[in-house]
Order: sequence, then C-alpha cells, then structure tokens
Amino acid sequence: MKTSLKKLGYAGAFFLLFLVYGELDFRLLPHENQLEYDADEELYSRIRPNQVGFVWMAGMTRKSPLMSINSRGLRGPEVAINAPERIRILATGSSYALGSGVRDHETWTAQLQEQLQNRGWPIEVLNAGSAGWGPYQHAVFMEKHAAQFQPRLLLILVSEKDKIVLPKSAEEKAVFLEEAQQRKMILAFSPFAAFLLRRIDFFYQHHKPNKAQPGLAARLRPEQRLAYLLETHEPYWERIAAYAQAHKIPAVFFVLNADDSLVGAGLARRLRKLETNAADIKVVVLTSGDVPEIAGQEAKAYVQKHLSIPDDGHPNAEYHRLMGAKLAGVFSALLPRLANSHVQAPAQ
Repeated sequence: MKTSLKKLGYAGAFFLLFLVYGELDFRLLPHENQLEYDADEELYSRIRPNQVGFVWMAGMTRKSPLMSINSRGLRGPEVAINAPERIRILATGSSYALGSGVRDHETWTAQLQEQLQNRGWPIEVLNAGSAGWGPYQHAVFMEKHAAQFQPRLLLILVSEKDKIVLPKSAEEKAVFLEEAQQRKMILAFSPFAAFLLRRIDFFYQHHKPNKAQPGLAARLRPEQRLAYLLETHEPYWERIAAYAQAHKIPAVFFVLNADDSLVGAGLARRLRKLETNAADIKVVVLTSGDVPEIAGQEAKAYVQKHLSIPDDGHPNAEYHRLMGAKLAGVFSALLPRLANSHVQAPAQ
C-alpha cells in the first residue's frame, strides 16, 4: 500500500512538473500561436485583430504558414482607410478567401492588388475572409461593417465548400457565446492548458468509437446538394445585392469552379440571375478554361493534384495566383467606372 502511494506521489509530482515546465515554456519562449477568433453576437465568430498565427491543415497534421491579421481584423498589412487617392475593394468569404495554407503575399487578394497596381491602378484589396463563414456571415458582414472601410467595390468569394451557417435562435446564441467566453478564459489563463485541450480534443475526435456522421450536405448526391445549397445560400446573396444597390456600390460574386463540378456550375447559374435582375451586380467564374495546363486531363483530378494543398483541399499558391489573374482581367475593364476626380486613372 505504501509502495502504491509512493508511486502515485511520484506520478503526481512528475505530472505537476510537466505542467509547470510546459507553462513556463509557452510563456517564456517564442512559440507560433494558433490564429484566434473572438465570439461575435452578429457573426458568431470573427478573427481577432492584431495577431500573427497559423491554422491547422490536413486534418490537424501540419501547420499553415503564418498569417498576419492587422488592427482592423483584415489579413495582411495595415491599410490607410481614409486615403482618398485609393480605390478600395472589400473582399470576404470563407477560409478559401482568407487564404488558409498560403503566405500573406500569395493570397488571391494580394495577387489581385499587385496585378492591378502593376497596371497603374491605385488599388487596395482588403481581405476580410474568415474561416468557418458562409453566406449568412458574408451578408451580415457587408450590411454591418462594410461602410467603415469605404469600399468602391464589394467582392464575395463563393465556393461549394462554404459552410452552411444559419442564424441561431436566441437560446442557441446564448449557449454559443457562453461557451466561447469559457474557451477564451482558459486560453488567457494558461496557453499550455489550451494547447493540451486542443490536442486532447483532436485525439478524441479522430479515435472515438462512434464518430459523427458527415453533415447533411456532404451525404447528398450532387443534384440534391445543389438544391440544398441554393435554398440556404440564395437569400443571403440577395441581401448582399440589395445592400450593394442601396449604397450604389458594385458587387462581384466570384465563383470557384475550376474542377467543373455540377454544384459549382449550378451556383454560378443561379447567381447570374442576380446579375440579370440587379444593377451593378457581376458574376465572375473561374473555370477549367482558365487553367491552360488542364487540357487532356480530368478537371477534378487536376485541381486536386496541382492546385490544392495536399490532403487538405484548400487552394494552393498557384490556385490563388490564377484567381488573382482572372479578377485582374475583369476589373481592368470595370475600374474606370469606379475612379472619381480624386483618383487618377492610369494612362492607356
């Protein structure tokens, strides 16, 4: 009995030393931090401003390159919002828009800005994408927050991978905000404990005996999935279009469909109805035709092998470059309408 208690005491002492060492290590030595999100009553979650961090990729097996979030919660460097000589494009979307998996200068928004600036346009492209967002958040963000950035054009990235996030009831929202506050307190109290809890949760999710079934949308056939996405997404696309018209700001919906999927093509077709029925609404689609090397290959396999992050699915740096190039070609014709007397258009 005494031997067992002694061993238990040794184990407890070892565990305590492990915790103390881990906490000191996380507090005193430089560590790459996981990108943090704050709870938001309207958007449910939003990237915390003023941070540099990574996100887990490929099923939490490796870290993304570090991502810089500026004081306004946008990805990339600080921007001069009040600079009248600039034409600002405000972009939003899910983790595809944020650029999970690529460096700051490799994102589609950075590529678009660089290409337009190289053509002489005084452009700032602001990346307000956020992991986990869907059309509901895109619409609410534009309605509640777009005005502070004084954009000349709204840009919404649309992908069939976007999550279906619907408004929460008052009770659901209260539970969500309370749980988010508890997570934030744990992180603030002990970075090492927060790290351990993330790893334990990851291990549990991957090894529990009865894993949750895939979400409804993932279990549907393509035709059913398309119908479900249109039913849940279209009302929020219409809200964005209504906001754009009310404030006389053009809006561009940019659809990713380089793998020629039935769902992606269906989303583009439905969005083009907005383009037909609403002034200053434009739909741009990135298709396999924008990828010259795809000739002779099956589009989906090519995108997975050459344009996606391995074992993850997010667009890689080359895919982001193609996205920027596609939009730069479209915007070169659109931008003269946005320039006013304070902005000098480039010489043609």
